[in-house]
Amino acid sequence: RKGDLFLSVIEPTYRKTSAIDWLLGFAWTVAGILVGWLIYKGITKWIDYRKSSGDDFVAPILTGLMVPAVILFVVLGIAIGSAKIYMHPALSTFRWNIIEAAMVLAGVYLAVSVIELLCLGIRRTFYGEDDPYAKMMSLVLRRSLRVIATVVLLLFVFQNVFKWNVTALIGGFSIIALALSLAAQDAVKNLFGALTIFANRPFIKGDWVKFAGQTGQVEDVSLQVTQIRLLSGEVLSVPNMQFIDSVVENMSMRKYLRRIMDVQITYDTPSSKVNEAIEILNDILTSEPVVSDGKANLDTHPPQVWFEKFGSHYLNLRADYWYM
Repeated sequence: RKGDLFLSVIEPTYRKTSAIDWLLGFAWTVAGILVGWLIYKGITKWIDYRKSSGDDFVAPILTGLMVPAVILFVVLGIAIGSAKIYMHPALSTFRWNIIEAAMVLAGVYLAVSVIELLCLGIRRTFYGEDDPYAKMMSLVLRRSLRVIATVVLLLFVFQNVFKWNVTALIGGFSIIALALSLAAQDAVKNLFGALTIFANRPFIKGDWVKFAGQTGQVEDVSLQVTQIRLLSGEVLSVPNMQFIDSVVENMSMRKYLRRIMDVQITYDTPSSKVNEAIEILNDILTSEPVVSDGKANLDTHPPQVWFEKFGSHYLNLRADYWYM
């Protein structure tokens, strides 16, 4: 009513709080932020040092502890600084709700970090560091955990911190949820496409693939899209649902590469010379420099050289040979 209610809540804070209390509150708040910033900088430098020394185990642990520690000290500084400031009961309740929500955020982040470290430890213990499929599965699992933790955190804060009726809130948004579910059909299809990729393993991160006439290297497989770095340099983002009923050619899974060479000789070449040319080509393709360069296996895939056809003005000799 013309701002009277707002003034009755805010005005006592300025009237009943001394200048010294304001100064102490500001000092404690700045101190908390400064300590948090120093912790962030110190742990970041420590992480860079451990990575430069080849230690990739401590870095994830420090990363998981850094954010909760920063939140803890910043909130602690704000809580101590605001303790001497007079607040209306409504403001005081809201203040403690914000502090509690921040503490819950730090705790959830710490819990998610611990679970991610467990996933990382299990992957390294049972699959090793060089398994690309395990790396991809670990990355997707960690991303999924973050999404689930975020949703649980929001529901907890709304229900227990701000005292909202989450059940009534969800029921009130049922129509909107139905509309969103209809609109999010493609997102659900992309999610199932991601599950199909993880189950059937048509490719993994780092593979060279050919899809829809484009050739490139798989850079990332997320829950919605797969990013492919094309030979021309661009990144092609493909919705995962397209891999359900489309053909993907994985060039990294091939065990050998066949090459075809055509040698054209003139029409007046006698048959004896043609046979000699075939023998010369076969000797070249079975020679030690060529075999060692291509790591060829002459027992399973020996080179094939033959007279193929009469061209318009030449005789065509074809040579097929394999690189392993």
